[in-house]
Amino acid sequence: MPSDAKRIAELDKLTDLGIPDGNAGQVLTTDGAGNFTFATASGGSGGGGSAGTDLTAFSVTQAAASGNGTLTYNNTNGSFTYTPPSLVTHLSRDDTDATYTDYVFT
Repeated sequence: MPSDAKRIAELDKLTDLGIPDGNAGQVLTTDGAGNFTFATASGGSGGGGSAGTDLTAFSVTQAAASGNGTLTYNNTNGSFTYTPPSLVTHLSRDDTDATYTDYVFT
């Protein structure tokens, strides 16, 4: 097991790639032979941010309340389906109301 000092020295090497810093919106790339460059992000998948992501390709549908609720994603067509939880089991009728229109969450 390497010492803490050796680990720190190895981590320091990661911050010195021998190239100038990139610009906002760029990502660090490698050619697989140990050479690093910064390039403008485009297309692809993974990572964060919105570069290359067409947000109009997604859709959301709300289904009827059921069970504990769910949020599902269909990766074939980019659609999300939200099913809110059913709160019926958490309701009780307030019997002091003669019309029985008031419900109380318990």
